[in-house]
Amino acid sequence: MENKNQVPTAEAIVMSPHLPAMITSQIRGIKKFLPFLVVLIVLVTTGLYALRSSNFMPSNLLNTTEFSLVQNQNNEVVPVGTASSSTIFESLGNGWRRDKNHVYFHTIETPIDPITVKIISFNYVSDKSGVWTFNEESDVIKLEDADPSSFVMVSPETKSTSTTSANTFYSKDKNHVYYRSALIQGADSTSFTAINHVFSKDKNHIFHGSKALSIALDLNSFSVLDDYTIKDSNGVYYQDEDNEDIYHKLIDADPASYTEVPDAYCFVGEEGGNYQYFRDNAHVFAKGKIAEGFDVNTFRGLPTGDFNKDKNHVYFCNDIVEGADSSTFKEISNSGYAKDKNHVYYSSYGFIVVEEADTNTFTAVGGSYGKDKNHIFYDGKLVSEADVITFTLVEKTAPNKQGDYGYRLYGKDKNHVYHLGEIVNGVNPADCTPETSQKCDRY
Repeated sequence: MENKNQVPTAEAIVMSPHLPAMITSQIRGIKKFLPFLVVLIVLVTTGLYALRSSNFMPSNLLNTTEFSLVQNQNNEVVPVGTASSSTIFESLGNGWRRDKNHVYFHTIETPIDPITVKIISFNYVSDKSGVWTFNEESDVIKLEDADPSSFVMVSPETKSTSTTSANTFYSKDKNHVYYRSALIQGADSTSFTAINHVFSKDKNHIFHGSKALSIALDLNSFSVLDDYTIKDSNGVYYQDEDNEDIYHKLIDADPASYTEVPDAYCFVGEEGGNYQYFRDNAHVFAKGKIAEGFDVNTFRGLPTGDFNKDKNHVYFCNDIVEGADSSTFKEISNSGYAKDKNHVYYSSYGFIVVEEADTNTFTAVGGSYGKDKNHIFYDGKLVSEADVITFTLVEKTAPNKQGDYGYRLYGKDKNHVYHLGEIVNGVNPADCTPETSQKCDRY
């Protein structure tokens, strides 16, 4: 007896005379629902477009999981949903974000209006109530009496105004001038121009930051020589060691001939206060003082700025390099190494004499490595295990095992791989190549 509930086999279906009718029936079923499917697609597409076109569903939406906690205006760290009824953020750029209720600087909630907020530059925004910026502690501050409709940045490159310049700390509106978040008292907005990132002037004053300099200066001839030295037609002035807004006149300096010495610097690190050398027609100057014993006519800097020399001596900063021969002294490319007929030298915020080096055959290899006919050196120190004949450098071009893409420079010879002059244990130098540089590191 035939079982009506029996499921037909695939072979039975294929061989069935009713197969064309079955297919036709399926196609009719699909056609029946096709209009509804098209309408559904149109509605979904239109809805998404409308959301993306609104103020608070833009294309640059942020993942809310990236900042699930925010700091509200009461300095309380709370979940996003507590700070705002919306958890959809729009990135405005430069660390500014908004949702439908608030504007945030990074994860800090601000009182800025999210409807009228507008990015002015990398550190300024405006809204209907005024202009806002942030200080070094990332506190959001409203500029005193700033008019958002006329507020512009003042560019030191062109001495013109711009609403988007990112290379200036000066700004102004129709009535006021600002340095960072500070109102510059007494500045004339109409005549105000920025000289560089920290000096500016108007028709009456020279300003350093937000303060007018107290010394009388000629506005027409005023110029900035470096961060510490300024001059006008009447004199040369150097910044006070304790107060950066005070400048003292250099009694022995001739402003007409006072100029920088090209490539002549002292680099001794932040604590030592790096500085540049200047000269007039009679003296060489360092840090606003006469550099005693320097020959003004022959003193010059060397290209990398580590050493300087005149006809008599080689100098590191103001100190004579004892035993150095001025006539044969030269720096070796941009390596930190230098040599004369007697010695090899290495400098890095100080200098050493590389005692073991042969001055006649010494050359720079790269990346603080140097070599002579017998030895390899790193930072001026002997790498005693290195084989000078097979030594070469390998630049890291791929991540290591931990996924680090940071730049590294390795040395290797037939026996070892080196990093910062030290042997990298457990690495076969044959495996360390430019194509397989991730294998140069044991990590």
